[in-house]
Amino acid sequence: MGSNELLEALKVLGTNVLYSDKSMYLKCAIELGIFDAVHNHGGRITLPELLCAISVPPSKSFHFCRFMRMMTTSGFFAKQSSSEEEDVYLLTPPSRLFVEDKGRTSLSPFVLGVLKPIMLRPFSYLSGWFKEDKPPTEPTPFKLAHGYDFWAMLGRNEDAGRSFNDAMASDTRFTMDVLVKDHGEVFRIYYKGALIEDFGSSVGSPKLYIY
Repeated sequence: MGSNELLEALKVLGTNVLYSDKSMYLKCAIELGIFDAVHNHGGRITLPELLCAISVPPSKSFHFCRFMRMMTTSGFFAKQSSSEEEDVYLLTPPSRLFVEDKGRTSLSPFVLGVLKPIMLRPFSYLSGWFKEDKPPTEPTPFKLAHGYDFWAMLGRNEDAGRSFNDAMASDTRFTMDVLVKDHGEVFRIYYKGALIEDFGSSVGSPKLYIY
């Protein structure tokens, strides 16, 4: 391969290897409450104000600044720089997905549910699963990782079950909010009480929206 091909290959490698890092940064931002803090501050905030709002000690300010740089590069924040004043961080359309605003549902529970360690661990068993000469469903990578299949694990692990339900309810409410807002007349005409079921969680989110 030539130099250009090697550089392009390295770019693809870096993108795929570091992809998981970006999802962990997003998880961290949600857990720290960064999106809500910026939103509650009017959608724009300086770094010192943000550190104070989410109770991060000054000793971590240098590393937190680098963290916010990564989040900005990823598109979750915009930054306004000034030579005379502190840099200001602003919410972007992607970051607004993670705040409760004007009745719109936050997708934070969905992200946290998908990125729980219990959900990520099966991927470490994928190569071993491929090498076993057994039916694809016995056992699954999830069962190899945890000793139980997915639904059995949710029943045994109260925290995992609650997180999964919250994640699915968040995703369903957000989707239904968009559908009802833009295509509400379809549901008013055709919904008869049994056409939409709650397959995502156990809380009946779609029916709550329709009724």
